[in-house]
Amino acid sequence: MSVPAKFEHLVIEEGDFERDRERLGINLAPIEPFKLFILGGVGYILATQCDWHEDNEWVDAPSRFGPFRGVK
Repeated sequence: MSVPAKFEHLVIEEGDFERDRERLGINLAPIEPFKLFILGGVGYILATQCDWHEDNEWVDAPSRFGPFRGVK
């Protein structure tokens, strides 16, 4: 993981490890299975068993990421 402390604009995109590793300065062997997420074009996260979910409901709707303290 390499995450800058500040972003001008945060855009998260799924990258391709072989294509993007040199540009991002990743000097690690790939750990399978994983996904590469590029953060703002400069940072990255190598994530295993990661899924994406976007909430399309109202602000007080129950969270798919709960149950956590303070999360409905």
